[in-house]
Amino acid sequence: LDGRESAFELHASGGVPIWRGRLRRSFASYNELANGVLRAIDLSMPEMDGFEVFRRLRDTAETRDVPVMFLTATNAPEERLEGLLMGAVDFLAKPFQREELLARVRTHLELHRLRVRLEDQVAARTAELRESEQRFRNMADAAPVMIWASGTDKRCTFFNKGWLEFTGRTAQQECGDGWTAGVHPEDRDLVIRKYVSAFDARQTFELEYRLQRADGEYRWVLDRGTPLFQSPGGFAGYIGSCFDISDRRQQQERFLATQKLESLGVMAAGVAHDFGNFLGNIQAAAEVALLDLPEDAPARKELERIETVVDYARETVNLLMASAGAGSHTDAAEFIDLSDFVEKILRVLP
Repeated sequence: LDGRESAFELHASGGVPIWRGRLRRSFASYNELANGVLRAIDLSMPEMDGFEVFRRLRDTAETRDVPVMFLTATNAPEERLEGLLMGAVDFLAKPFQREELLARVRTHLELHRLRVRLEDQVAARTAELRESEQRFRNMADAAPVMIWASGTDKRCTFFNKGWLEFTGRTAQQECGDGWTAGVHPEDRDLVIRKYVSAFDARQTFELEYRLQRADGEYRWVLDRGTPLFQSPGGFAGYIGSCFDISDRRQQQERFLATQKLESLGVMAAGVAHDFGNFLGNIQAAAEVALLDLPEDAPARKELERIETVVDYARETVNLLMASAGAGSHTDAAEFIDLSDFVEKILRVLP
């Protein structure tokens, strides 16, 4: 450790350096350093300088990440700068004291251990995140709904298998703002405006809009989006799910139409009932008047015509009440006597 050795290897054995050999004026023995934890390389060596040895160490996968200290007799600033730019962890000027070398070695070995531990932790955490992401993708692809996710910039980053099969597009086409191309042109502006508004407010939202299916048909979907928060409370984006609700909307529309017809039927039945009462009073008055008139009275013919009109009107009222009572579900045909119908109309005409 008096500075005369060209290169040596230091292992973490209680912080004590262990001699492993020297280069013996030939680079061939540099492979002896391959299993080291910390290497010290003299800048001044015959046939090959320390910088070239360092470059070759960096070119080898087994030694690329091992920290290196340079030993120098000149202690020139430009040498230090070049070495640090190459990735050296330290410089030690010769001659040096044993205690100084041991202190520096212990420091760099500890830093190396901490770096390796941190890298292992990062690698393990990265593997956990990848595994978690893969589990999420598998569950999302198996879900019977369309699922999407977006980042903090409002741009979508994920669409599950159900969404892609529904739209017939690729993930690359849908990601970002590409998914809006499938929204019906009449709905697109409203959907984007509500999405952005809910996103900025970090609020759950629910939208109904038309989305183009792979066969070109626009289908109504119900889209629910929920903000994601990472502990301890950092906003991470949105996740949402979509359902095809076209069939449900059609059923609702038919139900509302049926209710409307039934309401109209009830109203028509009430009107017909009241109108029937009026006709009954008119017919009764006409019959009483006919009883008081002689057979050759001129007014008798007009009263008989009133009775005919009343009879025809009452049949119309009865038909209206029957139709109202049957509701909107009847489609049965009814036969009528056409000659009788025409005769009644002629009797009504003046």
